[in-house]
Amino acid sequence: MDNENELQGSPKPDESGLVEQPLEELAPQDEQPAEEADALKEQLAKVKERNQVLFNRAKQAEDTKKKQREELEKLRPKKEEPKAQPTLDAREYARLLHQGYSEEEIDFVEKQVKVLGKPASDVLKDAFTLSAIRGVREKKKAEQATPSPSARSPQKQGEKTKHLTPDEWRAQRTKRN
Repeated sequence: MDNENELQGSPKPDESGLVEQPLEELAPQDEQPAEEADALKEQLAKVKERNQVLFNRAKQAEDTKKKQREELEKLRPKKEEPKAQPTLDAREYARLLHQGYSEEEIDFVEKQVKVLGKPASDVLKDAFTLSAIRGVREKKKAEQATPSPSARSPQKQGEKTKHLTPDEWRAQRTKRN
């Protein structure tokens, strides 16, 4: 019953659960004079004006930033899509073998294809590549032209051979055995 007495003096909620209070209770007890209201309106106008100035500044900064980004993108080199590393395929490899290139030379050409990023046909036209291949070929020819020392002759490469008479030769043979 005590609860009922307490609730009787307070406003009752409606169906939505909101309590209805008379407007007199909600209104401030002290009414502000008209002068204060005018001062607040002036302050509000100044704040609105200041906000507008700040908004315009921010808008201008955004536009400037956007223009600068566009200019920067124009100045930057465009990124190319990464291309697959060029290599010699089986057809080019067979063609080079058929043209008389050695395995070493073909390996060199393949390295040049990767380094220069050009097809093999263009690499073979390159002066550096051609001179390198010529150099390798000349070196091989020089090595093949110089006979290697045999196991039978005890002489060193570049040493002149001593001509032995048949008797000297037989004497050397008998000393070895």
